[in-house]
Amino acid sequence: DLNIPIKTDSNNSREITVEELLAQYFQPESLTGDNKYRCGVCQDACDAKRSHFLSKLPLVLNLQLARYIFDMKTFRKQKLLNKILLPKSLELDVKDTGDVKYILCAIQNHKGGSAHTGHYIAEVMDWSTGSWYEFDDDNVSFLEHDPKSTYDPIKARESKVKLKGGNPDAYNLFYVPE
Repeated sequence: DLNIPIKTDSNNSREITVEELLAQYFQPESLTGDNKYRCGVCQDACDAKRSHFLSKLPLVLNLQLARYIFDMKTFRKQKLLNKILLPKSLELDVKDTGDVKYILCAIQNHKGGSAHTGHYIAEVMDWSTGSWYEFDDDNVSFLEHDPKSTYDPIKARESKVKLKGGNPDAYNLFYVPE
């Protein structure tokens, strides 16, 4: 499980891809000023860099998009409604192993504009057919096309088409090795 912060431009006006969010997540963070690292040996506060990397891949990769934040100005929990573009496949760099490709198999969505109310639904791929279905309580619907906001990253790179139609409700993304 990776809890991925949603960091976008200041007015949150553009759609962002999961790949961009992951690149931000794996970017080294400088620990300086009031945020210095406290050395466990000498107990001194030191400038440092902290980073994340993948050393081993799970059988199921859950990317939890951190849609719920605490707003320090209002002292309230709120839902971020940024539109996120969801790749049907992800290539992840694993330390000492190289790139490993994952494919999207399920999406959990939170329908509702608030962190305090709403409803969860799921979009899930049938392994035997590759077809997608939406599960909303006891209603199951066939998705004639893949889930909204998904795209093929290889085709997108090749065609250089601007991606549109991000998902403001995607909360958990489930990927498995190809």
